[in-house]
Amino acid sequence: MNTSVATVDEQIAESIETSHAAIMSEFSKFNFAESMIESIWNSLDANSTEVNLEIELLNEFGNIMRIVVTDNGDGIPYDSIPFTFKKYKDSQKRSYRSPMTKGEKGLGRFAFHKFAHEAKWISKSKFGTCSITMNADNLSVFSRKELTKLDADAFRKGTRVQYERINSDLNKQVFDQQIVPYLQTHLSCYLLVSDQTSIKIDGKKLKPIDHKITPDEYVVGGFDFSARYVTWAKNPKCNSYVYFINKKTQKVIYKASSKLKKAGFYTSAYVESDFFDNFEPTQGQLNLDDNFNLDSPEFIEVLTKSRNALSDSYRSYKLKEVERLIEEYDENEIFPNYRKMGEVDIIAEYKEETLKNTIKILYQAEPSLFGKIKDNKKHMRVFIGLLDRISFSPSENLFSILDGVINLSSKEESDLAGILKDNKLSNITKAISKITKRQEVLDILKSLIDDHTSDSKEKHIQKIIENNLWIFGEQYNLLTAEEPDFEDALKALLEINGNEDYYQKGSVTHKDKNAEMDIFCTRRFKEVDVNGKEYYKCLVIELKRASENIKDIHYNQLMKYFSVIESNRQFTDGNHHWEFLLIAKDMGQDKSTSIVRGNLKQFKGTPGLLFESESNEHRIFCKTWDNIFSGYKIKYKHLLDNLEIQAQNIMNKTPDQLSERAVELGSEIS
Repeated sequence: MNTSVATVDEQIAESIETSHAAIMSEFSKFNFAESMIESIWNSLDANSTEVNLEIELLNEFGNIMRIVVTDNGDGIPYDSIPFTFKKYKDSQKRSYRSPMTKGEKGLGRFAFHKFAHEAKWISKSKFGTCSITMNADNLSVFSRKELTKLDADAFRKGTRVQYERINSDLNKQVFDQQIVPYLQTHLSCYLLVSDQTSIKIDGKKLKPIDHKITPDEYVVGGFDFSARYVTWAKNPKCNSYVYFINKKTQKVIYKASSKLKKAGFYTSAYVESDFFDNFEPTQGQLNLDDNFNLDSPEFIEVLTKSRNALSDSYRSYKLKEVERLIEEYDENEIFPNYRKMGEVDIIAEYKEETLKNTIKILYQAEPSLFGKIKDNKKHMRVFIGLLDRISFSPSENLFSILDGVINLSSKEESDLAGILKDNKLSNITKAISKITKRQEVLDILKSLIDDHTSDSKEKHIQKIIENNLWIFGEQYNLLTAEEPDFEDALKALLEINGNEDYYQKGSVTHKDKNAEMDIFCTRRFKEVDVNGKEYYKCLVIELKRASENIKDIHYNQLMKYFSVIESNRQFTDGNHHWEFLLIAKDMGQDKSTSIVRGNLKQFKGTPGLLFESESNEHRIFCKTWDNIFSGYKIKYKHLLDNLEIQAQNIMNKTPDQLSERAVELGSEIS
């Protein structure tokens, strides 16, 4: 701690409770604008209604000689200086802070050293007039002096801070282009509190950034309330608050969160009433002297009304934005061209309107879904295409898909449900038909597993799976079957991605490269990971005999597959994520030495997960046939119950007949 005593302006300098280096370090990342606004906040915290910042130029080249900030605030009493300037990271403002107080950490007075070499305060309060001087060479000392009445007569009530020897990098151009816009943005929320507050920069009144005000007048509990709901054109660098203003003093006596923190949308509310003339921002039992507090029913109603009004503004804003977004999609040909797809005009028009209405509802629920892709036409087309499929495929439960991605209110969910219900064309009957056919495929598959003992049924099971990959997820392309090795898999993968020219026989190197998989398939569309990166999902399915349980030897077999994939960059280029799925009748006995059982316990948060790579791009799962059958029934239970699907008479059919029927159904479903 620096305890030196120095003479400054014929005054004895007093030490501050820290070192010069410690103070400097607090401001290491401050720029000119961040440092200068501290002076204005100090004035506003002192209850100033007028603040003037003026610069005095040194020459015609724009170099600044002096910066002066004056205000009409409470001033600094001479006797209080030891409790403010001598303290470090402490301030008397802590004891009387208001909802608008900014400086309570006791640091703002030191900020001047980032743009000036010397600061001198002359302050007049009701207790007298004093001067304070600090020098950037040693911020751990300051000097103070009490002025005589004769000296004080030249000053009005308030504080004048004079900053001398300005940093040469801070010229008029920097001041106008960087500091003034910064002050305007960061002071905007304060400037709208009251017309009585005036902040001038070089004689010109500082105005808030662009905004729109929606006024409102209403009565609650016999009190008149005047409200202003503000929508900012850009971020005013203050949180979204509802400010409650005392009509008599024009001061904010309380502020509450609007609970409306939305990216790209910035709003504030200002509510003024004589109700707040007798308001205490406390909670608990109301007292009996006509005072009100946070638990007063009148205040609760006004706060709710304000939050609802801002929410309405947000909905209106989103509606305008989504209308503009839809126009942009039309101009850039993002929407599917139903006519080119063979739809007649009336159906094409209906589908277009339904898709656009769906987008409107989703955008109002969560605009960020669309914002992340707005600058990429390819991404927009993929997203809108998928949304189109969801909107017209009731077999996909839209709310299940959206769950966890967006939060739909009951009204928004009702609106969206209404849009989908209005789609009474052939889509609904097609979906019911598809679900019915899928259930029939599963019934056939289950009958082969449960009711037949012939070994020949294994080839039928595999054939059914190959032609009904929807069982494991929508829109999978079968790349290879009939026990392909990894050379076959690579060739097929490159072909579907349009990179077949890059294929070279023998490019897969690994001791197990000739291992033969049962089924290898990939999704027809790209997916997006948590970081926004696109990838194709590849799926390897290993089918065990219908009567066979899952064993460690099966798990080790899939680990061999993973080893081949991991060691060849053609498969692990970052554009492909791999899942390996082991399917058998049962999980086997719960032995303490079982790798499968141990791994299932290790990853018990994700059912069936046996292994996950460090990159999270490769995973191994196991499922039983019962998992697959019950999973489908759970997914479509609400439809299956209503459809009252009758059990198929399949007991008297041969495996060949059943297999043929399931393959036929698979072609109809896809």
